[in-house]
Amino acid sequence: MELLKKYVAPAFVALFVLALFILLKSSPAYKLWKGYAVLSVPSDSDMRVVSNVLLESGCNEVISLEAQRYDDDSLFGGLVFQEFDESYNRGKALYFFDKDRRARLCYIPDSCKMQAQKAVSFLNQNYGVGARLDDTGRFPFIAPLVALAVFLFFLFISENKIVFFAGGIFPLVFCFCNPLFASAAASGLEFYALYLAQKVWRRRGSSEFLLRNHCIWIFSLAAIVAAFATGFVCGILFLLNFFAAVSALYLVLNLQERYETRFHFVPILMRNAKMVGKMNLNSVKNMLVCSCAAFALLFLFLTGANFSSSNPDKDLYFPAPAKYNGSSGAFASLDDFFAKKWNAISSQYSSLNKVNANVVYPAEGETVKWTRYSKMDGEINASEQIVCVYDEAFRKDALDSIKNADYPAIEKLWIEQGEKFSTEYTVGERVGESGAAVVPALLLAMFLPLGMALFYIFVWRNRRKCFLNSC
Repeated sequence: MELLKKYVAPAFVALFVLALFILLKSSPAYKLWKGYAVLSVPSDSDMRVVSNVLLESGCNEVISLEAQRYDDDSLFGGLVFQEFDESYNRGKALYFFDKDRRARLCYIPDSCKMQAQKAVSFLNQNYGVGARLDDTGRFPFIAPLVALAVFLFFLFISENKIVFFAGGIFPLVFCFCNPLFASAAASGLEFYALYLAQKVWRRRGSSEFLLRNHCIWIFSLAAIVAAFATGFVCGILFLLNFFAAVSALYLVLNLQERYETRFHFVPILMRNAKMVGKMNLNSVKNMLVCSCAAFALLFLFLTGANFSSSNPDKDLYFPAPAKYNGSSGAFASLDDFFAKKWNAISSQYSSLNKVNANVVYPAEGETVKWTRYSKMDGEINASEQIVCVYDEAFRKDALDSIKNADYPAIEKLWIEQGEKFSTEYTVGERVGESGAAVVPALLLAMFLPLGMALFYIFVWRNRRKCFLNSC
């Protein structure tokens, strides 16, 4: 039982958290559309070459502008709603260009992801096209390298290097599994908290001292806040990192005590935790390392440096789904598709003299009726028959007509999203990070150590004045 409590359990917790870091590591992909990868090529590229390479690489059902069909749904609908049909087709065409029409876009099913990567490599190497997929990319690995530098610095100056390594390895692994700027800032803050904690390792009163050391708590809480700037999942994983670090330190403590049982005499540390003190001049100086690291991360983030790869499309705005606001603007949407289907059907049962050339967006439950005449007992009777109802069944039939189409229609892309959305232009950002969240986190990691350093300098100066005055 003692073996399980002192050695097996803490080792299991530490290894389990490390496994979670690896299994739930962040992906460098910035995916715009669910179920499809976006292939972008310069607008002056020969699309016949691009299409042939994709086809030869095994990419089937590629949604491209050239593959679209513009068949009318009915004889009269195409005549009456010609203006709407042209607008709908223009709205469909917008999906195949970036905002400034500097790039042509194709949509490749996720099932052909490997083939698409092969095709992109072939196009770039043999044709110099400059093709790129939206769901392939690289992390800014300069961020975890900054965290590694901070880790090595504190490891070098730590009195108990094994203790610092055992606790600091978890935020370091977390940062490499989530190589983002805010993650690096969070790890740097935790490194400093561990540096302060290792100074009183195994000293008398160390537990009580650590619980009352407000500096350790402030840096730890700031690290958690910075970690949540990368996302909720990363924030939760970073919280687990603390449990893993405590488990690892508990394991190290038990191993050290077990090792010391081999000796008849074991020296103990004479100075207790209070005599070591919460802060000294060296601790304040070392605190500024966190500020310097955060400043470097902020500079790299704002300048877009990643030292791994260039992003030729970083200033291109691509069509992408956004939160549904009742309209897709100039972009065509499923609402327009349903209206097109509805008006094509309704126009067949209406007099051309009465049909409004302006397209009608049907309301839920709206019906199309047709007057049916029958002869009974020598009399002509008229009766109204419901031909079509705008409801879930109608929309399902319309969607099925697209799903079963023998060509890769852009409507299939809309259907794959699974819910209503509005289409807007967006630019690919750093993976998992946006300036609105990351910049405040980096500013916190930069100014918190500065503020704490000024606080201690101010307190020491006042104490010195009081001492001199008393003398």
